[in-house]
This record gives sequence, structure tokens and C-alpha cells, in this order.
Amino acid sequence: MADRDASTRYGRACRLVVEEGTRSVRGFVLANLNPPRREGLSATLRSMRELFQKLKDKSTITDHQFDVLYPPYGDLINEDDIDLTLWVLLMRNATFVSDKAINKMASKVTDTERICRADVMCIKDARNFLFHKSRHELTEEEFDQLWSRSVCSAVLRLCRAVSGDSQDELVKVKDTLVTLETGDLDKSSTERSICQVQLQSLGDIRQIALKEATRKRWAYVVLAVQLVLTIVIIAGMAIAMWKYVEANQTCTKSIQYLSTNGGLINYIPRSGWGARSPKQPPRPLKTPVRYVIVSHTAVLSRCATTDKCCEDTNNVQYFNMHVSGFDDIAYNFLIGDSGVILEGRGSDMWSSAARGWNNVSLSFAFMGLYKRTLPSEEALEALQNFLGYLVTQEKLRSDYIIYGLCQVRPFPLSPGERLYREIQTWPHWRNNSGDANCMHEPVYNHHPVYKYQPSVHVLNGL
Repeated sequence: MADRDASTRYGRACRLVVEEGTRSVRGFVLANLNPPRREGLSATLRSMRELFQKLKDKSTITDHQFDVLYPPYGDLINEDDIDLTLWVLLMRNATFVSDKAINKMASKVTDTERICRADVMCIKDARNFLFHKSRHELTEEEFDQLWSRSVCSAVLRLCRAVSGDSQDELVKVKDTLVTLETGDLDKSSTERSICQVQLQSLGDIRQIALKEATRKRWAYVVLAVQLVLTIVIIAGMAIAMWKYVEANQTCTKSIQYLSTNGGLINYIPRSGWGARSPKQPPRPLKTPVRYVIVSHTAVLSRCATTDKCCEDTNNVQYFNMHVSGFDDIAYNFLIGDSGVILEGRGSDMWSSAARGWNNVSLSFAFMGLYKRTLPSEEALEALQNFLGYLVTQEKLRSDYIIYGLCQVRPFPLSPGERLYREIQTWPHWRNNSGDANCMHEPVYNHHPVYKYQPSVHVLNGL
């Protein structure tokens, strides 16, 4: 029962503010409009359209409120559509007691007008108080304060200021106030007043509902876009992962085991590490050849697994083709630290590793940098076993000769000082006049062709 009484008090207060409060404020505003006074509210608003347009642009008033003051398509203004908040805004901007008049022409504003302005603001504050009540209930003390001491007094003073000596209007307002305080109230009117207190006006209700619907639609659009982007990103990551796994599986599954006297060799063909097609058809190599050129790729990364070796070989090919400008990966074969042999151009094609020697040699590159360290034992053994295998396949002569790249080209740092010392201990390594160049500054005196290159090998070399 107490809850119902509290709710009833809240409904009565809303009726008081929305109905009698708005009516008294409207009368006061219309009675105090700036000139042209006799032409009414429409004429005043026409002269002040620029001001209210600025208020709209600043979001001081809503689009709906602006349309109420300036109906689209030239319709006449309907004063019944103007809510309490909008009447207060009109008082503060379009009357003799506007904010500008109070601030700049205070001496011309009478005490009565000041009191009436304060009453208007009191009614507005009451609406704000009711708006901020989370539960639509009022205690007896709140109701008494709102009814007897503030809003009712403000409504009656505004009525006296507007009606002057006419007692009929004042009596009518008092009777209405008594009915609102103690009489039976129409439920639909009360609910409408509560709604207007909470949402300013029925027009604002529609506008807010429209904005909320628009906001939700945009929220759904943003959510859908985010969902699509998330799906695209996940799908892209899944495809990339699938390709990576597939490439690695292809790399591992593509291992061929070559039998030699020294044991089995792990060998991966071009297709196994995902080789790109060469820019130009490669030149065929006449085999068996006599020379083996050993170098290194001169990168810090040393591939310890078959998958990493395939990835690094792919990177070497990209560098050779797009940075060095070769048609394909530079080497015939590459050796990973895991002991795997990876096919570069193969044993039947010219390499691009040692210009002037490419047509009479096979080039081998250890993957890594070997200035101070050696490749793994597995890698060193894999190369020597593979050279024996190439002899059996008649790709390499049995009396083949091993040179470091620095012995045939002006590259003193390849195959690396430590690795070069190692291959010097191998049976097929031979000294030549280019040995003095290894691990020292180049001594070819800026000549484009390395001076230690034997003339017999100058056969249109790369």
C-alpha cells in the first residue's frame, strides 16, 4: 500500500509539472515575447531562426525540438507540441527576461519579472528532480516540498503575472491544483505525464527511439564487420599455418635417401623445399665436370633441422633472384647443418656462384657463416659422401679437384676462414695461384675478371 501511495504521489507531481507547470510557463513566455509582439510566436521565431540553428548545431536542442519550432514543409507551428524544456529555452532566448536581458539590461528588468523568471526555473528544476528519481516514487516529505512550497506557488505567481486582475483564471488554476493533489486521476494522462517527464515529450520519445534503433543498427553493422574481419584474419592465419605445415610436411616427406659407400645421404630435391621457377631456362652443364667449388651462404643462421633448412634455402633463392639479380638460386647444391643435401640448380645445370667456372664445376654452399666455426660433422661428412655419389653417377670426375670460392673468385671471405682451412685437409683439395687471395684483401687490381682464372675455363661464364 505504501509503495502504491509513493507511486501515486509521483504521478500527481508529474501531472502538476507537465500540465499546470507547462501551461503557466507557456503563458508567461507568450506574454513576454520580444517584438514583433502582436504577430505572435511564429513571427518571433522567424526573426531568431539563425540563433536557434546555432543552438541545434551545438546540440543544445535536438533535431525534433528544432522541427517543432520550425516545422518542415512550411507547416504552422503548433504550440501544444512545445514541451516544458523548450518553453524554458524560449524564455531564456526570446523574451524580455532572456539571459541576455538579465546580463546586459538588468536595470530594465522589474522585480516581478525576475521573480517570474525564477518561478519558471523552479518548475524546470522540479521536472529535473522527478526525472532523476530512479524509482517512480515520492515520499510524503518530498511531495509536500514539491507541491506546497515550490511548484504550486510558482504556478500561481505566474498565473497572476499573466492574468493580472482577472480572478476567474486564478480560481480555475487553484481548482485544478486541488484536483491534481487529492482527486481521482485519469491513468492514461498520468502515464503520459510520467513519460514526458522522463523523455521530455512524445516527439522526443519517437526521436530517441529512432536514434536508439539507428545506434543498434550501426552497432550490428560494426559487430558484423568485426566478425567478418575476425573470420578473415583467422582464415588467413589458418591458411598461412596450413601452407607452412604443408610446406614443412612436403619438405620432410620429400627426403630421398641416397646410398653411398659412406652410408645414406638425406637428399631433398627442389620441389621439396618449394623452389620458385627460374626467370630464364637454365644452361645445361656438360658432365662429368672436374671442379668442385665450396662456399658458404654467409648468414648467421645455421639450420639444425630439415624444416629450417628448407625454409632457409627458399630465402637464399629469393635473395639470389631479387637482390643479386640471378635467374635462380646461385648454387648447384646446399648443405644444411643437419647433414641434409638440398638441390639448388642440380648437377645438370650451370650455377652462378663462380663466374668463369660455372660451366666446368659444381658449386656447393654450406648454409651459415664459417669464419671462426665449422659446420657440423654431419654436414661435412654429408658433402664428402655426396661427392662420392656424384662420381658414381658420372656427374663428377673421379679425379675431381676441390677449390674454395676464394681461390677462383675475388671473394676472400668465402667459404670462411675456418671452413677453408678444413677443406684444405681433404684429399681432393688442390692449391692454386688464387690461394694467396683467400682470407686477404682482393689483389685483382679492379679487373672485372679474376686474374687467377685459367684461360681454358673462359667459356662464356656467368
